[in-house]
Amino acid sequence: MEYQDGCRLVYGISDSLPGLIVDKYEKYILIQVNTAGLDRFRNLIRSTIRSLFVSHEIIFYDNEEYRKAEVLPTHDKEEIVNDLEVLENGIHYKIPKNVMQKIGYYYDHRENRARLKSLLLRLNIKKEKGLDLFSYVGSWGLHLLSAGLSSVDLSIKDKCN
Repeated sequence: MEYQDGCRLVYGISDSLPGLIVDKYEKYILIQVNTAGLDRFRNLIRSTIRSLFVSHEIIFYDNEEYRKAEVLPTHDKEEIVNDLEVLENGIHYKIPKNVMQKIGYYYDHRENRARLKSLLLRLNIKKEKGLDLFSYVGSWGLHLLSAGLSSVDLSIKDKCN
């Protein structure tokens, strides 16, 4: 697995940092802060991550709804200039910056997508059509196609064009 090219670096309470989510892409690192305890360390968080990943653009991509629920101040929104690039299980693609639903990508499904692809490659059946339910950016569908399916339908209107 290509974790060096993209992954979730910090996943909140699971990493003993409640309210902090950090996702790494090929060129960007997106940070979301959802708790007051960590919000006061925004500058330290940014400088620490910048020192570790000097070639990446560091962006705070806060969820305003979560911040309102925690009665946290809103900050000037930082913009993602280019689409996010993902390299996962040998598939390279982009997530258009205008379709971001949340801090980022569903990295936690990386192994499941790899398992699906592996299973389909091992099956000795004719693989024609697939369906990518709740496709978001189409990553499940891309794995289906790379496993030999001839076509994949998306269950929602394709926002990625």
